[in-house]
Amino acid sequence: MNQPQSSQSRKISVPLRLDRDPPQIDPKALDDKVTQEEFTEFWMQLRETTAKQVRLGRIVRILNLIMLFILVLCLMWAAFQHRVSGLAIILILGGYLVMYGTFTYLWDRRISNQRASFIRKQNNSVWHQRSLRWHIDNGLQSMRFPRSPYLVLSEVTDPVMDLSDTGNIKN
Repeated sequence: MNQPQSSQSRKISVPLRLDRDPPQIDPKALDDKVTQEEFTEFWMQLRETTAKQVRLGRIVRILNLIMLFILVLCLMWAAFQHRVSGLAIILILGGYLVMYGTFTYLWDRRISNQRASFIRKQNNSVWHQRSLRWHIDNGLQSMRFPRSPYLVLSEVTDPVMDLSDTGNIKN
């Protein structure tokens, strides 16, 4: 985040694992501006926002793995019958894996955008009146040290706020 520390003083941060029950929070961290019940309701609404896409994504990924298994078996059979060269096998598998990787990336991006849109709407309609702001913190996303995203509710003391599509505060 690029905003100065003075614009956000206190926050509640929980791992964004929507496949699990809502975690317990400490409302006193934000002077009881949010209750456990309100947090649980927000969590369930956020989960419901992308539930269909998450389920469909799991089904498509399982189908892709089955298709990959069948493709590998067919290519192995063709290779043993000397009907296809090794280079062709590598190109076919490489092309399939690139297409699958691209699909997975775009699907996950779509789900992230839907969550960001939901959070932006909630911030504008409910949470800004309480000087609170939800956002998803993806942290350092490197291949070597990946980190799960966190759902963060922070107190905003800056009276002038402009929200971008990602939900980050811009001064």
